[in-house]
Order: sequence, then C-alpha cells, then structure tokens
Amino acid sequence: MSPSQDDGPKTPDRRQSSSTIIDAFRALTGRAKATPPAAPSTSAIITPGSSAFARRDSTAVLQTIARGSGIGDVGGESAQGITAPPGHVLGGPDELNQLLEQISGHGYVNVKDRVAAAQNLCKIVEEYAVSDILTIWSSASDLIDNAEHQDATRAGYDLLKSCAKVPTLSAMERNVFFKVISSKKNDPSFEQIFPILVELTNGGRNVDGFEPMIAPFLRDLLERTVRSTVLARKQERGKSKAGVEIKENVLLEQLFQFIIDVTRFNSKVFPEEEVEQLLENVINVCRTTNVESDIRYAVAIFDALGTYTQVPPTSLKSCLAVLCDIYRQLKAVEEHTWNALRNLFTSHVGQSAVSALLSILTENTYEGEYSRHRSIVRGVLYTLRKLLILDGAEGFPKVGLDLLLPSLNHVSSYKDLKIDGDIISLLLDILQTDKLRNLLVAEDDWTDLTRTLAEFAAQYGIHETTPKETARIGSLSGFSNKSTESSTDRRDANGNIDHAACLSEIINSLVTSLPDMDILKKAVLMNLFLRFGRQISHNAAYWLVEYCNQERRFYPSNEGYLRDARKLVECIFQDRKRPTELRLKLLEYLQDAYYAIEPFPHSADVSSYAVILIETIGDESDVAVLNTLTEFAIENVQWSSDNVFNATIAHFKRLIKTPKATLEQPTPREVNFSSTATIPWSEDPGSLCNVVVRALVRMFIRTINSDGRRAKILFECLLFVAGSETSEIDARVSAFKLLFRLRSDTNHALFIAESSEGQRMAAVLSRTQDTAVSWESKEEDDQGRQSRTDERSQSQDYKNSSSPTATMKQVTRVTSGPQRTTRPASPVWMYGGFRALPEEPQKTASTVLFSSKLDTEDLPTDRIVLEITRWLELNISILQKGTHWELYSYILAHLGAQLTNQSLFASAIPQVKLLKSVLCEQIRSTTFHEPPSYTSLKKGDVVVCLFHILTMIISYHPHFTRNELEDLVRSFLSGIGSWDRTTKWCIHALAVCCHELPLSTSRHMESILTKMSQSITQPNIAIHILEFLAGVSRLPEIIKNCREDNFRTVFGICFRYLDYVRNSREKGRVSHPNPSRTGHPTSRHSGPSREFSGSQDKDFKSGSTQPSDDLPQYVYALAYHVIAFWYIASKMQDRQRHIAFIHRNLIGTDKNNTRVIEEQGRVTMDMMERMAYSDHDETIYDPKFATSADGEINSKTWVHGTSLITIETAGRTGLSQITIRRPSGTRYYVARPQLDTPPRHQQPIITGLTAETYYTSSYVGILPDDVYQAFFAPISICALPSPVLDPPVALPDDDMTRRAIEAFDRVSPLDGHKIGVIYIGEGQTEEAEIFANVMGSVDYTDFITKLGTMIPLKGAQFNTQGLDREYGTDGDFAVCWRDRVSEIVFHATTLMPTNLEHDAKCINKKKHTGNDSVNIIFNDSGRPFRFDTFPSDFNFVYIVITPEAFNTFAESRLQPSPDRAKQRFFKVQVLSKSDFPEISPAFETKIVSGKSLPAFVRLLALNASVFCTVWTQRFMGEHVSSWRTRLREINKLREKHTPAELRGVSTLTPPGTGEATSPLVQREFPGALITRDTSTLFKRASTATFGVEGRSGAEMERTGSGGSGM
Repeated sequence: MSPSQDDGPKTPDRRQSSSTIIDAFRALTGRAKATPPAAPSTSAIITPGSSAFARRDSTAVLQTIARGSGIGDVGGESAQGITAPPGHVLGGPDELNQLLEQISGHGYVNVKDRVAAAQNLCKIVEEYAVSDILTIWSSASDLIDNAEHQDATRAGYDLLKSCAKVPTLSAMERNVFFKVISSKKNDPSFEQIFPILVELTNGGRNVDGFEPMIAPFLRDLLERTVRSTVLARKQERGKSKAGVEIKENVLLEQLFQFIIDVTRFNSKVFPEEEVEQLLENVINVCRTTNVESDIRYAVAIFDALGTYTQVPPTSLKSCLAVLCDIYRQLKAVEEHTWNALRNLFTSHVGQSAVSALLSILTENTYEGEYSRHRSIVRGVLYTLRKLLILDGAEGFPKVGLDLLLPSLNHVSSYKDLKIDGDIISLLLDILQTDKLRNLLVAEDDWTDLTRTLAEFAAQYGIHETTPKETARIGSLSGFSNKSTESSTDRRDANGNIDHAACLSEIINSLVTSLPDMDILKKAVLMNLFLRFGRQISHNAAYWLVEYCNQERRFYPSNEGYLRDARKLVECIFQDRKRPTELRLKLLEYLQDAYYAIEPFPHSADVSSYAVILIETIGDESDVAVLNTLTEFAIENVQWSSDNVFNATIAHFKRLIKTPKATLEQPTPREVNFSSTATIPWSEDPGSLCNVVVRALVRMFIRTINSDGRRAKILFECLLFVAGSETSEIDARVSAFKLLFRLRSDTNHALFIAESSEGQRMAAVLSRTQDTAVSWESKEEDDQGRQSRTDERSQSQDYKNSSSPTATMKQVTRVTSGPQRTTRPASPVWMYGGFRALPEEPQKTASTVLFSSKLDTEDLPTDRIVLEITRWLELNISILQKGTHWELYSYILAHLGAQLTNQSLFASAIPQVKLLKSVLCEQIRSTTFHEPPSYTSLKKGDVVVCLFHILTMIISYHPHFTRNELEDLVRSFLSGIGSWDRTTKWCIHALAVCCHELPLSTSRHMESILTKMSQSITQPNIAIHILEFLAGVSRLPEIIKNCREDNFRTVFGICFRYLDYVRNSREKGRVSHPNPSRTGHPTSRHSGPSREFSGSQDKDFKSGSTQPSDDLPQYVYALAYHVIAFWYIASKMQDRQRHIAFIHRNLIGTDKNNTRVIEEQGRVTMDMMERMAYSDHDETIYDPKFATSADGEINSKTWVHGTSLITIETAGRTGLSQITIRRPSGTRYYVARPQLDTPPRHQQPIITGLTAETYYTSSYVGILPDDVYQAFFAPISICALPSPVLDPPVALPDDDMTRRAIEAFDRVSPLDGHKIGVIYIGEGQTEEAEIFANVMGSVDYTDFITKLGTMIPLKGAQFNTQGLDREYGTDGDFAVCWRDRVSEIVFHATTLMPTNLEHDAKCINKKKHTGNDSVNIIFNDSGRPFRFDTFPSDFNFVYIVITPEAFNTFAESRLQPSPDRAKQRFFKVQVLSKSDFPEISPAFETKIVSGKSLPAFVRLLALNASVFCTVWTQRFMGEHVSSWRTRLREINKLREKHTPAELRGVSTLTPPGTGEATSPLVQREFPGALITRDTSTLFKRASTATFGVEGRSGAEMERTGSGGSGM
C-alpha cells in the first residue's frame, strides 16, 4: 500500500562517487563520465525554483466575480478554451479585477502590459486567498502559447505555477492545471513547466484530480526526457565547460526524483501494466546511460517500485538482471542497489527472485550483445554469492545447491575468464562456510561440481597458494575458514582473480571436508584429484597419496596399479615444488609396494615398477629426495635386472653431466605431515652431484664382491666424475675418497682399504683435526690486520667453482687457485672427520674384480679387470694441468699411500714412470702448483707431498733404467735446503734410497754430504741428518767410494752439532728438560704453524716438543755415534790420520779458557786407538795358557792411563797372558819369551832365594813386572813423580781388588738392546690370539731369518736380555745381532714356547715384549695395526711391517719361489706414543723390498731403542753406558791405590805409546789439558751407539738462517 504523506522517502546516500561507470554503459552512450549532483535529501523534494511563503487574508472586501457554469469539463483535454463567466474574483485586493481586465487583453492591451499584469497577479495569488483560480488562469492562459514573446510565455508559466501552488485547489482545478502541464510535455522548454508539476503535486504527494493520468504521463515523460537528455549529452560532449551542467541533465534528475516521490506517496496510481512499462523504461535508462547519477536514480526507482508496488512477474527477471549488474559494477551505489535487491528478496517474491537469477544462468539464448549478457551473468553470480553467504538469514531466501551447481556448470561453458573467476570465487565461498560446506558434502550428486572443476583445471591450471594464502587456509589438522571473506580479497588492483590460486584453495577446502565424506564421494574426489595431476595443492596431494595407499592402488590387486603409480609419480613426485615430506611419503609407499611385489614372478612388472622410480633421478633437485632415491637404487643394485641397473646408471650420468648442478633449497615445509619417512643423512650432503656420487660409491662397495661387470661400470662412472671439470668439487672429492682406497692383494684381487693412509700428508696440508683451526679463531687472529684483509678482497666460490687450470711451462709457476681471495668456506675434505666412505667396505678381497691380469693367468669370464691405468693417468693429468685446490690437495695427500700397493699398479708401470718424470721435472723447474693464499700454506708444503709421492715410487725401481734411478736421487738431493720443510723429507727418502738404490746413491754420496754440511745451521734437522749418517755408516756399498775428505765432512758435521750443544750450555740455554713444556704450535686451516721462523721444524705433532729443544743429549749422542761408526767404516790406513783430526776437534775450552776433553770424547778416543790398526776385536781368555812345566803363575795388575793391564806370567818359562781392559773393550794377548840355555861359561844362578828353588817347580825366574816393563817401557820406577810421565799404579793382589776386577769384567763393552718381534696372522686383532702364534708366513720367516742369527740360548755366554739360558722356558733359540759396539737380542714370540692350557693369555711371552720399549710388528692380518693392541706402559715404539699387497697364509705357502720375499715389497711405519717426537725416517710410511727389509728395520729398531733409553730417563738420573761405567771403575781403582806421594801427578804419554793421542794432565798444571767428568753435563747410552750425557733440554744455538726447515 501507499505510504502516508508524512513518510519520508528512502533515497541513496549523498556521497561523492569515487568510481567510474562501467565500460558497458560508457560504450552504449559514448559519453564521458559526468559528475552527478548530490542525491536528493530524504527530507525534501527536488523542486527547483519553488519558494514558500505564507498566504495572507485580504484586508478589504473584494468584488466577487461569479463563476459561471460554462467553464468546461474537468475531464477535457485542454483548459485553454475556458472562459471565465462575467463577474468578479473574490479575496484579492482592489486592483485584482483591473489586473484581470488588463491580462485578459480586452481593449487591445499590448503584450507588455499583460506580462506586467501577470506578474502582479502572481503576487496576489500567492499572497491572498483568492477564490476562483480558474478565472484568473483563464484570463492569462493564452500567454503560454505566445511563442513570439518569450516574456509573455515566461509570465504565463509563472502565473500557472502560482495558481498550482494554491493549497485550496479543487480536484477540477488540479485536473485543469495537470492537463495544461501534460499538454506541454513535448515542449522543448519543458524544464520550465516541470517545477509547476512539482508544485501542483506537492512534490509528488498529492495527485488528486489526475490519478489515472499520472502513471502514463510519467512513463511517457521519462521516455521523452531520457531521449532528449541522451541527445543533448551527445551534442554537448566535449563542448561543456567544467562545472556547467546542461539543462536536460537537471530535468532528468528532477524527473527521477519526482517519480520516486510519486511512487512512495501514491503507489496506488500505478497499475501493474504501468509498473511493468515504467520498469522497462528505467531498465532502458540503465542500459543506455553511463552517468552515475542516472544509475543512482534508476536504482532508487527500482527500490521504490519494489517497495511500494508489486513488481510484475514478467519484469522480475529483467529487473533483477539490471540490479545485479549494477550491484556488481558500481561500488558507489552498491549499498543502495543491495537495498533494492534486499527488498525484493525479502518480499513475497523472494524465492521467485532466486529462481529468476538461476534461470538467467541457465538460459541458452539471450537478447542483445554478449558483453551485456556476460555482465548480467556476473552480476547474478555476485548476487548469488551474497545470498549464499547470508544463507537465509534476515528473511532472505536460500539458494539450493542442487539447483545452483547445474547452473554454474552451464555458465562455465561460456569459457569466459571473468565469469569463470566469479564461479570459482562463489564455490570457494561455499567451501569456506561451514554450513554451506556441510550442505555440499551432503549433496548426492557431485557430477556438475566435479565437471566444472575439471573444466576449470584444464583451462586455467591449479597452482599452490602463496605462504600467506597457505596460512589462511591452514594446516591439514587445523583448517581456518572465514565465512565473511569478500571476493575482493582474491582480486588484484584491476579486479582480476587468480583462477589457479583460487582453484587451489577450493581443492584445499574439499580436502578439509574429506573426513566427513562417504567412501563414494572420496573416490569421486580422489579421481578428480588424479585428473588434476600436478595442479592439486599439497594438502590434496597428501590425501591422494594416503588414499591410494589405503586403497592399495599401488599393488597388483588394483588392475591399473602401474598406471596409477606412474600417474602419481608424474603429478606429485616429479613436481619439484612439492614439499619434501610429501614426496618422501609417496616414495615410501611406492617402495613398500615394490618390495611387496618383488618376490613374486612378475619380472616385467617389477622392472617397470623400479623404472618408474629410477627415471626420476636425472631431474631431481631436492637433496633429501635424491638421497632416498639413491638409497632405493643402492638396495637394488645387486638384485635388479640389467634393464633397471642400466636405467639407474643412465639417470645418474645425466645428473652428473649437468654442469654445476647446484643444491637447491627445498620447498618450504608448510604442511605438517605425520610422515614416518626420515632423511637418512648425518652430515651436510653437499651438492646434488655429490649425493649421486656417494650412491655410486655405495653401489660399488656392494658389487665389488658379487658382480664384476656392474662394479666396473660404477668404477667408470666414478672415474668420469673424478676427472670432470663440470662436476661439483665435493662430488669429485667423494669419488676420490673411494678411488684412493682401492687396493689389491698379491693375486691382484681388488678390495677397499679401511683407511686411505694419508693422515701424515693431510697433516702437512693442515687437513687433520690436530692441525686445522676454525675460521672463528682465524678471524680473531686476523683482527687488526687490515692490510691482510685488503689483500684478500678478491673472493671466489670455494666449494662450487674450479680454479682456472694452467698449462705447465718450464719457467712458469702455476697456482691452483687465485692468489688474492677472501676467506673461503670450510674445506671440502678433512682427514679423520666424518667417515670418508658412506658405507663400510667388506674386509675380503673381491673374487670377480681385479686390478691387472697376470701373463700366466687365464681369467674366467666372470673376472673383470679394471683399467687402473686410467685412474693413474687422471692423477698425472691433474698434477700436470692443475685443478681446484681441494682436489689437488687430496691427490697430494693420498696418492703416495696408494702407490705403496704395487700389486694395484702392476699393469700401470708406464704410467708410474711417467708420474716419476712429471714430478721430477716439476721439482727441478719449480713448475708445481702453489697453494692458494687463503690456506696459509707455502710452496714447501706442496713439495713435501711431491717428495712423498716420489719416495713411494722408489719401490718401483726394478722397472726403471739407471738414468731414471739417478734422476730420482738427484730430485731428493735437490730438496735438501731448497724449500721450506723439504730437507727432512728428502733425507728420509735418501735413507730409503741407500737400501734400495745403493749404486745410484753411492754415486751422489759426495753431493749428499756437501748438502748436509750446508744445512747444519738448521738445528731442527740435526737428528735426521745424524740418523741418516749413522745408518749410512753401516752400508759399505754406499760409502765405499768416499774419500778421506768425505769422511772429514761427516766428522765436521758432527763437530758443529757438538759445538751447538756445548755453546748452548755455556750460554745457559741448555737446561734440564721441563716436563710442563708442551710446545703446541699455533694451528691453522692449511699448513702447520709458522710461529717458528726460518728453518724451524713445523712438522711435529701437536703437543710434541722439538728434539733440538728438549733432547740435545740425543743430538749429542748421535754426533759421537756417527763419529765412531764412520771411523770404524774408514780404511785402516786412514784411521791414524782421522784420529789426529778428530782429537783436535774434540778438545774444547771451558769458561776459564782451560782446555778440556769430555768423558764422552775420552771413551771415543779410546775406541779409535783400539781399532786404529786392527779390525779384529775378538780375543779370548785362555785359563790354561801355561802348563806346570812352565812354572808357577804369578799375576799382577796395573792402572795404566785409562786401562787396566793384568799380566799373568809363568815363572819358569816367562809364558805370559796379558789382559788389557779398556773402556771400549778387553783384549787378551799371550807372550812367550824366547828363552835359551845359558852359555856354558855363564855362572849359574846359585845365590839368593831363587838359587834354592831353581831346580824345583816353585822356581820363579820371571815376574809379571818384567813383562810389563818390556811391553810398556820406558817407565820410571823412581820414587819421585815425574812432571812429564805418569807412572803406572800397581794394584794390590787382594780379594777386594780381585772382586773389583771381576765386577769390571761383568760390564760388557757392547751396548745391549732388547727388541720384541711379534707376528700377527691373517684376521687377528686380539692380543691372546696373536701371542698364540707359533709360526708365521713365509715372508715373516724369511725376514726374521735375515734379521739376525739364530743362536741357542742354552749355555749362551752373552747377555740374552732376560731370556732363560738354562731351562728353555723362553725357547731354545733366539735371534741375535751384533756389530763391534752393539748387540741386539730379539724377543721373537714365535720362537717362544706356547702352552695354551696353562698360559691361555701367553703371559710368559708378554713379560718380555711387554717390557720392550721397541717392538717389531709383522702385520699379516690384512687390517691396520692399532697402537693399543698390546696394552703396556713400557711399549713406546712399534715398527709395523705390512706387505704391500695382502696375501693369505695359505696362498703364501703355495708360492714356492725362494726369491719371493726379495721380490716383494713391504710398508714400514714407526708408530710411537703421542708425546714422542719424530725420531725415525719411517715415521711416515716407507716401502722397501724384502731384500732390504731386515737391515732397514734393524737400523730403525736400534735407533728407536737408543732413543727410548734417553727419553725415559730425561726427567731422572743420567743413564751411564757400559763404556763410561768401565772408565769410571778404572778411575776409581787409580784414585784408591795411587800412593800419596804420587797423587796430583798426571801422565803425558810420549808419542808412540798406546796413549799417544790421549794426553791427560791433572788440574794442578795450568794450561794443561784437563780431565773432566761430564756426567753432570751429558748423558751417554753408549760410546758408539747413541750414548747420551747431560740432562739439558734447551735448543741448540741457531748460528745461521740459511737453508730450509721442516
């Protein structure tokens, strides 16, 4: 019903429009946007020109003009012909009638007067309650038709307006005035008439008198006004000035508001057909205009008609279409439009309105252009979305999903981007509203939904949402929805929607509802997801994977299981953007299915299933996934078919050959899966290529003992990676880690060593835990060193980029990296860190894979030979051309150790010779590759490694020519003093050359000695030089060509080192060793500490002290040792000259400038004098040298110089046995005087005591004194001492003296050592089983036979070092060795009895070896020897002998060649306790031939034994050697038995006597040579075998800075 007159209108809000009219309207009208005026107020009616003022009553009685009856019918069409009856009009002023006369034109009044009269009448009508208004109007009605006079027309309309404003008009009068107005509706100046209509109807509130006519009039007027307005807008387009509005716009707006007001207050005047036509007109307005104000008023009209009238069913659909279109497009009127729609939806036609909207979507044909229809459809979808969100609240109708889904599917067939976006948004709103989602889940038929989604997915795709959108969607377990979310949230600035992203949200929302779905809907949805393929979201993919696994769709029970598995791999697994956990989960299920079907006879299907997984490797970019894939390949490498294996290798190669396949970051793990899949990785996997290479390594480890063909293919892959410049550095290093562990046994069967044996060289390059330092510490050390930082401004990618290689030239120094670079990342490889190999190798040699083929061997077809030559060629190429420092350094550290396995390179001899030539040339021309600056290494560090490799190549000398061998020796010779740190390594190498290459070394011996004499200013290499010289002295073939000056060069070297020690002591720099001294050098990333400058040795282990610092006594002893043995090795005719030279240099001066000779020098000189003219030292005491016929034997002993001379003389014949006891030895002589019968004329001896006994047996005719004078004359026997001669001291013949001499005789002049020899059999690791060995291999037997001489223990007359000599408890024989000054007893466990019943742990054996400081280990176990194998506090050094190629005990017995041991080579390494310094040339492994092995090891053992003696007593009392003990005993006897009158007299023996070169004078003679006991200064283990005097620990004085240190 119509509202009351007091009700205010409901109009749109007055607000400035901020948006443009949609393009569709703009295109229709071709007019630019015009700014509409403010919307009409809700409390006023738009009536331009109207004024309000109070009408007043007349103050005078006016003449009344009677109203005649001929005025005319109110229903007539025109009021212009009405004539007022004669009479007067009442209620006005007096001049009213006059004015009526004037305006009526009687008397031919001109127009101007009439206009004036009209104007006056307007005032009267407005001010006075005038009666008979029609009379007034009839008088002036013709004015509005006077087109010639505008003023008259204007005056007529003014008068009409004043009349229409009269509130007391009758229905007839209102009818007349309305007809007048309606007759002018086509007038061009209707804008002047329209305000009159407004006044007449009181702003649309009062239409009495013309109700039937108002609706058609407004309909026609609107149509005409719209038409004229459109025309005017076209004409004025581009001509209107800013801010000037055309009159048609004003009129149209006024008309719109008038229609609204009429509808509100007079809704009854609109019949249904008129409403329909009016709506049609308004719809046309909306379709033809692009002016916002037009749309705004049109919406208001729709709202008014829908509110106050009944919208005809025929117009409902079109009305809704327009309103929905406006609602979607025009945000400025969105609220007003929704109000209009709400009034419709909440009315009784609400459900019909919904049906009408759905019918718009489903209609197959449409009127007009497609663009208009598309816009309507989008508006409908927009409106339906709103209704769906409201879901029946506030009286709105519900939208049935059963009708909506088919409608949406129909609209989706338009293939329109915008419409599809609206559909997607609508569906998303459904799914993100709990109630609607539940209704959707409850729907029986999802055909239309799935069809729609499938079409959209095919057209637009689906991609995973951004992290922000994902957070909005939520995790699988906690979905967060926002039912009130606006579609604008999903649109960009241009209003476009991301179809793919929204589809992804839809999928996620469907996934959220999966737990509530029945099995049929789940199947439908999962099939849909499977159709989507890669387009589904991560959550959907997860559910799809779980569903397929639960429904066993990966198993043969599903007919299409292979198809489904491949489909999931393609759409989920091969999608690299998927989360790692999701891909791993799918991979886990597929692998479970594979292993389930593998045992069944479906070979084709099994292979196909495996290929499905394997074929994804080549394109994989996620390390964790790739690692799992490679695990699958590894597990199947031994059992898979050839097709699968070949496919695996092909895909591995594809990834390997990808240039610089860098590690990609894994997809963000925004989905919280409850997967049990874990990433089996315990360290940083590095690059993708590295993951594959580590897999290849594991596959090789598993196939080396089972499938030679596959192992060979894997070997070739690893070889390719190792040499590929396009592969990642870490991958190449991983390949190196395996390839450098390859070894072969004596049958050339390959195996993988437990260790790469490169620790020592890695330490040189600072790649061990002890020598490396963290970069944090490095940065702290570099604080304040800005200049160094500036020098490193140029950086490089340390891990993933290779340094430029350079061609080797004769004069060009090539580096393996940039010289200026910033701190790189952590090193790719470190020795002793995380396990080098990803899987522990088998400990047995392969039965199918070999390193070479013997000439006499026909290998079966299943035995494969690897091309080891290619591997060695690759190393040579890298060493020549250079590569990344990580690779170059790895080769430097490990190649030498691998070369010790000669069996491995048996077929690569040409390559070994080439390697030797390359290294020698690089060293000679200094063209080796220098380390990068960031490593802090020096060139010397690289050369040390090169010399190490060359040292291992020495073992290949049987294949070298003479020139090649001499080239080797020259290379080592060039390293002495040429580079920092190389001197020691070259000396050690030359020590091996002395045994292996005696001829070549002998030719260069003079140069070697010269080089060493030039390096004596380097105290850190003193031990190494002296040990070398000591060892050479025992090799006659090496020094046989040395001349006298060469010997004096050696002696000079020793004298210089002795001077160092003496001078250091005199300056207070030699002191007792400090037990608290640690000597830790500063560590660094690459290279040992540079804390010690110049020639200081930097190769000692962390925590060890420098020998030259803490053990000068060892240097001191070694110097005397070298002097003694080189003297013994000299020619006999040269020794006398050497004595004088040596004597001069052994005499020194003390701080008082007094000439002194040390106790060590005295015993050394004693040895020299004893051996100066004889090489036969062994004499024997004969207790039966005389018979009873020779008479009674008398004995007497004298202290003569530093000797004890005992003479036993037979009194009758003078037959004498002379015993000369010296500090260095004892000799026995027998002298018989050639007595003759006295001449006949000689008077017989018949006087004196002797005369009485002359003819008796007790006759004594010759006394020992006579013999003494005869042999040691001239000797003064006067009572007074001579200032020049020192008379002998006769010892009394008493028990005390005899006991003293017996004790002296028990002190052996030989330096005795005990050294254990232990054999470890095949596979043995435990102490008990090792000691239980009663025999060894053929090689061991040959070694121990040549190590010494097998001597029976029973009745042995020498020191057996604790072995039983009576009862055989320690065996029947012992291996012994001695020279002129040393004796070694070897405690060989295999020679000792074994009784496991009574001594299961062989304690009887261990009591010997457990107390031996040095033990020789012959390791035939095939495993590395552990230092803690034999727990003991007294085992300090192990000399480990290992065959270069492992051989089983049985195989060794099957090789009967007598020269087999000589042809084989053995690795020798000295292992010592952690606090021991380096005291052996075999501290780093050396390889020697079986021929040289016994002598080489014996020398190492002897040196180590002496050192242990010195080392263990460095903190306690001095160790006094047997020579010095004997000397001290002699001195005690002299001091005790020298008469008082002779005390203080020293002896200066004249030349020619036994003491000619040992002048000793007492301290009382100033300026004379003083005899000093230096026991408090130096310790001495032996005169000739490393004896040590003193306990000082200070370093030798450095007198020069030349040369290089190590």
